[in-house]
Amino acid sequence: MNDNFEIRNEILRDMLNNNNDIKRERKRKLLKIFLSLICILGFRLFVGKILIPNVFGFPSGYNRYFLIEFNNKPLSIEYKITNELPIIPFIVYLKSSTESMSKLSPENVENFYYTVEQDIKMNIKSFECYNNKSRIRCEYYDKTNLKEKKLRLSTMKITHTSNPYKLVYEGEYNSNIGKYLKYNGSFTINITGKYGLNTVHLTTYIIKKSSGK
Repeated sequence: MNDNFEIRNEILRDMLNNNNDIKRERKRKLLKIFLSLICILGFRLFVGKILIPNVFGFPSGYNRYFLIEFNNKPLSIEYKITNELPIIPFIVYLKSSTESMSKLSPENVENFYYTVEQDIKMNIKSFECYNNKSRIRCEYYDKTNLKEKKLRLSTMKITHTSNPYKLVYEGEYNSNIGKYLKYNGSFTINITGKYGLNTVHLTTYIIKKSSGK
């Protein structure tokens, strides 16, 4: 009887010891994770991201075509797409970029001009480009084979580039830009957006004049 009691006690002690070992191991793992997060946050705070040029160039599958319209009239737009592919998340990234533009056809050149009195609403669309069902670089796009995709627009800057040179707006993206364009002359509009691992910088230009000129 005593032997059975001792055996049961021994089994219970082993179980308790095993549970304690498991708990200690869990605490060690949690501590390692916590210390790793502190190190990563400290590195980002004092050093920032490490960006390494991607020797393979910009990934063709991330390329897009962009369309910008003012009051439903298309304008030419210059754009730069920057891709940051994480190698060590939050610390090391492979960086690459590509630049292009959506040109305005000659018959639409008047789309650059607006009167000071006109209100202006801006609309920006983003497309992936395909050849049949295969994704291709958008430098070779066919307008009949585009698929519209979501683009998150974040910031906008509008500069009056005629005399006087003046920054008239800098802040969150706003499609109703007419209230910022109350002067005669040329304006440069810079917009920042994002999709996936890519940041997009869009630039377009318009000219405003008095209605009688």
